[in-house]
Formats: sequence, structure tokens, C-alpha cells
Amino acid sequence: MEPEPLTERYRRHVGDGAERRPPPLLAPVIAAVAALVAGWGVAEVGAAIVTENGSEVVAAFVAVAYGGGGLALLTIGQRAHGAAGATALAVSVPLALGFLFLTTGPVDPDEPTLVLALSTVLWGALHLSGPTRGRPLFLTLALAGAWLSVLLQVGLDVVIAFSTLGSPVFGVPGFSSDPNTATTGLVSLLFGTAYVGGGYLLHREGLAGTATPFAGVGSAALAVGALTAAVGRSAWVAGALF
Repeated sequence: MEPEPLTERYRRHVGDGAERRPPPLLAPVIAAVAALVAGWGVAEVGAAIVTENGSEVVAAFVAVAYGGGGLALLTIGQRAHGAAGATALAVSVPLALGFLFLTTGPVDPDEPTLVLALSTVLWGALHLSGPTRGRPLFLTLALAGAWLSVLLQVGLDVVIAFSTLGSPVFGVPGFSSDPNTATTGLVSLLFGTAYVGGGYLLHREGLAGTATPFAGVGSAALAVGALTAAVGRSAWVAGALF
């Protein structure tokens, strides 16, 4: 017996979400925005707890409780509740990790990368398991997190390319706005090409719902690569890409 193709195993594992794009509706968008606003409030509360009491664990627990509320919303079954719940759960992951790793003393340059990398792993796991299985939001975040984790590792160039020359970024020692634009552009172009190509292949396999996050994140990576090339005075490269 021939082994089952990976795409078929994935399709069977995640269900209908792999094949169908959800139709655009206003109510889920409003619910997701409301969850984001709530997440901002949770971030403010957590920051106040850390500042006043110095308790990073309590702040992380608040973020986890926010994510737990999102998980509870996911079980209701209605699409708007699901959108709000998935958004809250997705936001709670980097919030909790950020409180644990980024709020104690001086920030080490590697810690933001660690937080993003761990978030990426958890987003990917949420896409593949549990009540969030097959939700494109978590796949989108995992794909973006993998790309941005590599950019952070090479110096956060994509963010700092437009900052004031020589000034520190986010108060993190070791990050300055003298970016290695060639490295940033190359990494972004490689990720973008791989993602867009993967999205094309997935779409040909009938996995339109899975292909969409690949195409969206890949297009963003290609755009960043082109813009970074322009910042690095390689405007002809950017022009060729667009």
C-alpha cells in the first residue's frame, strides 16, 4: 500500500478549513477587533502589575486567563464568538511570554527572538490541534512568526530600517538603526518566494483555505524584501519585483 500523501493527511486532520476560505462577514471582524481591544487592556493591566508589584508571573497569569476566556468563546460555536475567541487566544500567547521574559531587568537582545519563536511554535500547535484546529489565523501567525523570528535573529533590520540613524530601538542594547538591509531583503525574499510558491501548490491540491495564509504572508515578505532593497539603494531590484 502506498503511503498517504502529506496533503491528504493534512486535509483529513484539519477538516473543511483546509479546503474552504471563510466568507467575509462583518460580525466576526467586529468581534475580533473587540478581542484585540480587550487584549490591549490586558497588556495595560499586566504592565501595571509588573510596574507596581514586580510580579511577572501574576501578569502572565492575567494574560493566560484572557486566553482561557477566548478558548471558552470558541466552544460556543457561533462564528462571531469563534473569531473573538481565536483572536484572544492568539494574542494571549505572546502577551504571557512577553511578561515572563521581557519585563525583568534589562532586555537581552536574544529575548525578543525567543518570545517570538516560542509564540510561533504555539501558534502552529494551535492550528494543528484542539478546538482551534484548522483555523487560518493561527497558521497565518505561525508563518509570519517564523519569518520575523529570522529577521529578529539577523538584527531586527526590517523594523529599524526607517529609524533615526544610530539610535537604540525599543531600549534594547545591541539593536541600532544601521540595518544590514541586504541580509533583511534576502531573508524576506526567500521566505516570500517559498510561501507564495507553497500557497500556489496547496491551491492546486484543492487546499484553498490553507493556501491563503501562505499567499498573504508571502506577499508581505516579498513587499518587505523589495522595500528593504530600496532603502539599501537597490531601487532597481524593488522595481523589478513590483
